[in-house]
Amino acid sequence: MIFNAVLKNPKREEYGEATVPFPIPPNEYESILEQMEALELGDAVRQDCRISEIDGACTILKRLEGGSVNLDELDYLAKRLDSFTDQEAAQFQAAAVKFGISGIKDFINLTFCCQQATVITDFSDLEQIGRNHYLTLHGGCAPTKELERLDARHFALELICNTDGYVTPYGVIYDNGIQMEELYDGVHFPCYLYDQSELVLGVFSQTGWDGVPTWLYLPMPERQLERLLERDCLTPENTGYKITNSALSAKVRYIAEKPGSSILELNEMCAAISTLDKHGRTKLDAVIEMAGPENPLQIGRLAKSLDQFDFVPNICSAEDYGRYLIQESGRFSFDENLDSYYNYQTCGQNQMDSETGMFVPEGYVICQRALSLDELLPETSEEQDLEMGGL
Repeated sequence: MIFNAVLKNPKREEYGEATVPFPIPPNEYESILEQMEALELGDAVRQDCRISEIDGACTILKRLEGGSVNLDELDYLAKRLDSFTDQEAAQFQAAAVKFGISGIKDFINLTFCCQQATVITDFSDLEQIGRNHYLTLHGGCAPTKELERLDARHFALELICNTDGYVTPYGVIYDNGIQMEELYDGVHFPCYLYDQSELVLGVFSQTGWDGVPTWLYLPMPERQLERLLERDCLTPENTGYKITNSALSAKVRYIAEKPGSSILELNEMCAAISTLDKHGRTKLDAVIEMAGPENPLQIGRLAKSLDQFDFVPNICSAEDYGRYLIQESGRFSFDENLDSYYNYQTCGQNQMDSETGMFVPEGYVICQRALSLDELLPETSEEQDLEMGGL
């Protein structure tokens, strides 16, 4: 449910307006923030953006027009709404009318409970109304056999005849007694994974996990990361974190969880890894085994330098390597009728003797030229001149 908002500075109307798409595309976040700053807008905490107009499918948001919002609040609300089905959109908008909601904070909190309300937009199919109402009362799911036993038409009539519905432009709503909780307190956005992320971090003050965490979804634009921390008076340097969700391999996560890892370095590492496909991630694990990086920054550098390595997966011996070279590498013209005459062991061993390679659990990884860690990776904490893989 994407929408555009026209924003202006109520104290400097002569500066003009800016039209911003929501949710804000990550690759446009920095440039949009620059637009806001040119209007003296976009504070990380204050609601300093006046909404002149909102244009999108979710028309209830027009209630925000004329009011002030925070840029990241509006972005978070847009991400929540963008995941909604048509039915959830109807529930959200009808509930906003029923409960008289018009502020950004309440809109955000409503996205977490509006699914508990039953909204009827079409009274022509009582069977469907009954099933939808039953599913709504049961959290959106129910066993198939249970639904088959349900007298859906009777269930719908009981609702319509015995419960007071509230008519809205978005349908007739039966609120089912829902209570809206303050999950968003005006500072901390509740945990919500909008896009696939490499790491989800719960961030807290170095003094301890003694309150509501700030949630980060890596990789993300660096300025967005810093602004989310600023909302809780934090900086990347004075925080601790817990990894609560990860798409990273066990090898990468092991290093990411080492004490002292910087959030900004983790973000840079995740940005580099996010560009890799499945084969690239397996290759990265193999290169990590060879190079022995010590921190996320070094892993990120390796992820960007994978073209410096060759990798043959799922082999564990010189004979396997020789078979790969003769049959699959394209270096030789392989004749399967002569298979028993090829000396794969010797071929593989001779090639290994002429290159910088290593067998690792993922296969065989080859460094294309003799590289030291100083050439490929940032300096280690000990500032030692380590040779890659001891070579």
